[in-house]
Amino acid sequence: MSARRRPAIAGFLNTSKTAICSPVHAHALISLLDLARAHEDGIIATLGHNNKKTWITSNLERFFREPDGPLCAFAPASVQVVQRHVASAQTLAKAYHSRDHSNDPTGADQEDVPAWARAFYSLFEDTVSANSEAVRTENRQTVASLTGRNMQIERQSIIGYATIIL
Repeated sequence: MSARRRPAIAGFLNTSKTAICSPVHAHALISLLDLARAHEDGIIATLGHNNKKTWITSNLERFFREPDGPLCAFAPASVQVVQRHVASAQTLAKAYHSRDHSNDPTGADQEDVPAWARAFYSLFEDTVSANSEAVRTENRQTVASLTGRNMQIERQSIIGYATIIL
């Protein structure tokens, strides 16, 4: 008796890239995102810019081969294939996140957002937060340099004139 062949992942989204392929695909994607969020360094360290390939590469075999792996329902695929499929789903989730995004405290504007797309929201929000902190740090450094803080000053004479050394 032969073991049942697992289907190829063939992408999380349908061919028109407008919806998830199936409940199995949605479950796999949400499980993958849950695993990414649970990483000790957070979801940005796993799926953030320039991190996705490294994280997928280091975990690819476990994703497909472990009985409880997020992609265990599918036949193994390459790092590039998984990365491309996650990126496609992330792009559609970003469209959901960006559209009608408001400060509505009831959340009524986002009620029709699928669970798999909402699973990406922490990545988007953490990325914005990290980018905002980077901008604030850069602004603080710019202000410090323009106001003369953090610059070396050399005394020229007893009178106290100073020359800024660049």
